[in-house]
Amino acid sequence: MKKRCLIIFITLLPVILSLKSIAQTKSPLYGKWRFSAYNVDPGDGSGRWQKTADSIKQFVLFFKNGRIKGNYFGGAKTYRIEKYKRFSITSFDHKVQTYTYEVKQDTLQISPIYPYFCFEGCAYQFTKLKAN
Repeated sequence: MKKRCLIIFITLLPVILSLKSIAQTKSPLYGKWRFSAYNVDPGDGSGRWQKTADSIKQFVLFFKNGRIKGNYFGGAKTYRIEKYKRFSITSFDHKVQTYTYEVKQDTLQISPIYPYFCFEGCAYQFTKLKAN
């Protein structure tokens, strides 16, 4: 019985792994994003989106292989897409920060959730940049 279970597991393992890689290759997170707005609520629900100044040139670039570049997440090395519209960024010093995200058309909205989060609520928007 154990041998049969092992054979079934080994047979299904490539299928299971390919499903994860298919999901990873279709993420709307991939590409270059420019930091464009922020919303920090004082705790009473009155927070409003504020556009960033044109002089702010912060961006992030998510590669399909899990690498991350740009000047928005200082010290970021890699990222991993997780369940429930979440992703985690690992820095060069091995610290991990998790965010929720949502992509609507050409807008990415993120909010930190673990270990650092905004008790009173905060979110950041990015605009997708066209590939050259």
